[in-house]
Amino acid sequence: MTQVRQSVVDELNSFAEDTSNRRRREVDPGSARPIRGINHIGLTGQSLGAGWGANPPFTPDPPFTSNLSLGQSVHGGRGAGEIWAPYRSKTFEPLRGVIVGRGGETVQEQALAYLKHVMSIRAGVPEEAATKLVATNGAFGGRTLEMLSKGATPNEYGRMPTACEAVKREAERIGEPYRYLATLWLGGEHNYLDENGGSSDKAQYKAGLRRLVADLRSDCQCGIAQQAEPFAVFSYQAGCQFTRDGTNLSVGMAQWELSEEEPHWYLASPAYPVPDIGGHLSALGTAWLGQIFGKVMARVLLDGVRWRPLAPLMAVRHGRDVFVPYDVPVAPLAFRPTFLGRRSVMFPLKGFALIDDAGEVPLRFAEIVAPRVVRVELGRETSAEARPRLRYAGRRNYNGHGNLTDSDATLATANFRQDPAVTEEDEFASSLEGKPFPLWNWSIAYEIPIEEPSKSVLG
Repeated sequence: MTQVRQSVVDELNSFAEDTSNRRRREVDPGSARPIRGINHIGLTGQSLGAGWGANPPFTPDPPFTSNLSLGQSVHGGRGAGEIWAPYRSKTFEPLRGVIVGRGGETVQEQALAYLKHVMSIRAGVPEEAATKLVATNGAFGGRTLEMLSKGATPNEYGRMPTACEAVKREAERIGEPYRYLATLWLGGEHNYLDENGGSSDKAQYKAGLRRLVADLRSDCQCGIAQQAEPFAVFSYQAGCQFTRDGTNLSVGMAQWELSEEEPHWYLASPAYPVPDIGGHLSALGTAWLGQIFGKVMARVLLDGVRWRPLAPLMAVRHGRDVFVPYDVPVAPLAFRPTFLGRRSVMFPLKGFALIDDAGEVPLRFAEIVAPRVVRVELGRETSAEARPRLRYAGRRNYNGHGNLTDSDATLATANFRQDPAVTEEDEFASSLEGKPFPLWNWSIAYEIPIEEPSKSVLG
């Protein structure tokens, strides 16, 4: 690398390090914290949130007796109705993966297993049983944000507040205080498809998701729970094969931007790195993603951290090089295999693409050149007038996947094991067999404009 290029890299890495360190010191602005009693974690969204295809369940036996569902499953017994009702029982039961209709294992079982594990270690006991975590799930396949919003016909939004009412009612019956602790959002795929009245327009999607959360705050937090402390929102980033380059990755970008702009709102992870089975995550992939959610929930709800995912700070062009400094939770950056369906893949260009007004710009290679900086070399010239944009984990060539992670050494409380969704001879999967899931932070999918040096931190 030339002396000039090295100077650029050093300056961008220093900028990224300063920014990352400052952001790691930011605190959560007062989200609700767990109490000794019933702490309710609700989930809404579409099929990935409901665990469609995540069978047989990864968690058939409860890891903890004080992680609970109301009824025998997180899934309600009325499917896509307007009311959530407990399945086969009206009392709290130990939380485990149970198939109800098409719903299987969800991220909630393993997310709460990780969260309770951390709580118990800090309490110095095998199980911190006084702080009970209760999960309900109102997600259903094929639903757009608009279909799940308040006022839609039918009013499927109603599953969330009626679940809150049911959990609070049972808490009062057994003499326990009730808190609505968090909402998990796992949806957006059908908005990418512009189906069922859904829109992929970024501004419209952001406004709609803001409105949905505001309605949940009014109905569940203030109305039913009667609590002043705002619940935290934990979202994934929708994408994989549903992502659309033609919309500039609009839904995924909207979800990331909301986590940057809104208090008490956190993007835990993109959905792409774990095993899937053609649009839905496998039980293994769902459990792995759940453990990632649990790690982020612990950082926010127990440590009071203002969590941010692995994400670009900007993209700067210098000749035929584009440099990307990242906000990295745990440096250094690394390229690792991602699961593309049943097999792990290391893409030659690691998930990166570059587009300008003349079309796709061929790339020669992508490499990590500093602990927080990636360099992408272009195969032809571009200019500011051509409006170049850097895309990561787009649909073309990558099916919504990429290989960039950080070096977070945190390990899951559950182990990787072979399941039918993973090719048996996969070398990466074999290296993980019988070991705790690695909980690296994977880069969000994105499309951002490329800046000229004079208009960036280098100017």
